[in-house]
Amino acid sequence: EGAEWQRHRRITAPPFNERNSALVWDESWRQAGQMLEAWTESQRLPVNSVSSDAARLALNIITCAGFGLSYHFRRVKDDLPEGHSMSYGDSLMAVMGNITLLVLVPSWVFDLPVLPQAMARFKAAVGEFKRYMVDMVDSAKQKAAKGEAGHPNLLNTLVQKSETVKSSSNVTGEGLADDEIYGNLFIFSFAGHETTANTLTYSIFLLAAFPKWQDWIAEEVRAVCGDEETLDSPAYEELYPKLNRCLSTMQETLRLFPPVLKIPKSTGNSAKQITVDGREVTIPAHTHVYPNIIGLHNNSDYWGSDANVWRPDRWIEHTPSTSTSLEDETIKTPTKGSYVPWAEGPRICPGKKFSQVEYVAVIARLLRNHRIEVVKNPTETEEQAHQRVLAVVQDSDVRLTLQMRRSESVNFRFMRQRA
Repeated sequence: EGAEWQRHRRITAPPFNERNSALVWDESWRQAGQMLEAWTESQRLPVNSVSSDAARLALNIITCAGFGLSYHFRRVKDDLPEGHSMSYGDSLMAVMGNITLLVLVPSWVFDLPVLPQAMARFKAAVGEFKRYMVDMVDSAKQKAAKGEAGHPNLLNTLVQKSETVKSSSNVTGEGLADDEIYGNLFIFSFAGHETTANTLTYSIFLLAAFPKWQDWIAEEVRAVCGDEETLDSPAYEELYPKLNRCLSTMQETLRLFPPVLKIPKSTGNSAKQITVDGREVTIPAHTHVYPNIIGLHNNSDYWGSDANVWRPDRWIEHTPSTSTSLEDETIKTPTKGSYVPWAEGPRICPGKKFSQVEYVAVIARLLRNHRIEVVKNPTETEEQAHQRVLAVVQDSDVRLTLQMRRSESVNFRFMRQRA
């Protein structure tokens, strides 16, 4: 809180810059192409691993844009650095895949002489991850000391900014201590992995259930990117700002299926006055407040009578309003306070642009020349198959983030489209 939060924010916000966004774009395009290649190798084999594959894709992207380590989507076994028993990518995947153990199990449990096999593996992964963190932060510090710019990933930029603040400040503790750097990098990894992976998963299911929106997005992607099949990513600076339909699909998915349902707020040291139904209400100092995000995002006062309908074009407006041209489409700005998947105000998530660039690149790559189809059960009509997908989407619960319970119960095919 207060000065402590400002100290962290001053150092952790700068890494999320346009150089890093360009890196996110390139890696997201590459990873999406490799994932699509895996999904389409045999059109006869359906895909029911969208959720786990989106998690792997998002993890590979944060590993590259966050730490400068690039993996193929279908990772082969890495050569292990001396002193390590697993690769960085595998240690990060093991930690992120079992994050609830870190949250729910007391730390002293891991010091017991005998542990269940799953917990022992998790403990080993945490140890490996910490050792990699120490090595990478030390390396980034050495580069910063030599004045080397290095790879524009989050780790390098965070360390450089912290070291710059330390050297230019007369106040002890203005930079980040090593443990604080490790903590921020871990939060970057977790927040940048699970939230975007979930949003991509929900979007793919919803696009399969409502195929007209696939056509709508593909029209934009082909107009902006062309339809020539390639794994080389088009230029971020030129194309990302034009892919408004892709971004609106993310916005709409986050409106109805926000990964984080509780964003804690506090009144701080003083009471706050708010107006409720025309009445002035006083919220006392030091009160924790948890906005009802689902209620807010489904409020018909803000979103209209179809507020509970997934409709990506609600985010698109034309300038001028009489135009129907793709080139004149822009993203609407929601009413202040009505849309908070990344929070809002000074404490807005610093990785908002990171996640938007990642999502847009992946969706554009997937739908540029392919279509998502639900594999029907033997007795189903197409409409019944779409309704079954929607039932799976609605059958969601909150673990650490909002997730579908039965995502693997739906089979998809990703079919090549003729231009």
